[in-house]
Amino acid sequence: MRKLILGMSFILAMSVAQAQKMEVSASYGTISIYGISNGIVSAIGSVIYDEEAIDSKGVLNVAFNLYSPSMKWRYGVDVSYESFDTNQKTLTEESFTTISPKVDYFWNGADKKLRLYSGVSVGVLLRSSEYMLGETKESFNDTVFGFNVTPIGLRYGGKFAGFVESNIGTKGLFQGGVAYQF
Repeated sequence: MRKLILGMSFILAMSVAQAQKMEVSASYGTISIYGISNGIVSAIGSVIYDEEAIDSKGVLNVAFNLYSPSMKWRYGVDVSYESFDTNQKTLTEESFTTISPKVDYFWNGADKKLRLYSGVSVGVLLRSSEYMLGETKESFNDTVFGFNVTPIGLRYGGKFAGFVESNIGTKGLFQGGVAYQF
C-alpha cells in the first residue's frame, strides 16, 4: 500500500512540473459503497443487539487537480468525508475519511463546455468510531484500503464549472459539485 501511494505521489509530482491548469473542487453526494456495506453490517448487528441501524449523512469531497498540457488527463488528490447517524446505545459516533491520489481521463476535447470523463483513485480510508461500554467511552480507529471508480462524469463550464458523476467506492454513488480552474 505504501509503495502504491508513493508511486502515485511521484506521478503527481511529475505532473505538477508539466501542468497547464490547476483546479479545486468541492462536491456532496449520496451514501458510498463503503457506507452501504457498513449499513448492512450495522443492520445485522441491530437485529442481534436490538438497536437501530446506522444511516449515512452523505459524502463530502474536496479535490485538488492538475491538468495535462493536452487537457485530456487530470491528476489530483481526493479527500472525502462520510459520517453516520448513530441512534444507538453503544455506537455513538462513526465516520470515514479517505485520502486518495486520482487520475481522470476526458473523452472529448478541452474546447467543449460539456466534457465527459471517467476516473479511478486508490488510497486509504480512515475509520473512526466511538462506543459507550457501560459508563466508559471507547474509541476505535482503523485504516483500510480505499478505492473509487468513476464510470461516468459530466463537467459543464469553463474556469468555473459544475459537475455530476457516478461512483463506485469511497465517494457517493451520485455526486454533484462545483470546480474552479486557475
